[in-house]
Amino acid sequence: LFAYQREVWSRADVAGFSEIVDLTRVEAIDYESMQQVRDLANLSASMDRAPGKIAVVATDEVQLGLARMYEALRAANPRSQRELETFRSRDEAMEWLGLGPRRKRPKKRERNRIR
Repeated sequence: LFAYQREVWSRADVAGFSEIVDLTRVEAIDYESMQQVRDLANLSASMDRAPGKIAVVATDEVQLGLARMYEALRAANPRSQRELETFRSRDEAMEWLGLGPRRKRPKKRERNRIR
């Protein structure tokens, strides 16, 4: 996450964009200490260039707990300009971002053939 934060959010062309972080398929999180979460929140807040939203989607209890800690630490940082919320479903997150729920693509209909 630190590498992603530095690589992507150092670019001026993404300033102000909203973001969805979907952890639902993550199998393991390399978490060593609360200090790591605090460091990531501080780094993230220091790189904010414009207001925006970050939606985190997590279903695993450990992921939810870490995401909520990150959310609280980021919100407490005076440099933070982005609003962050944690969700249990992608549809809720997409709606909060103003993108509406993710819709399933309809199956292609078979064309009626005239014989």
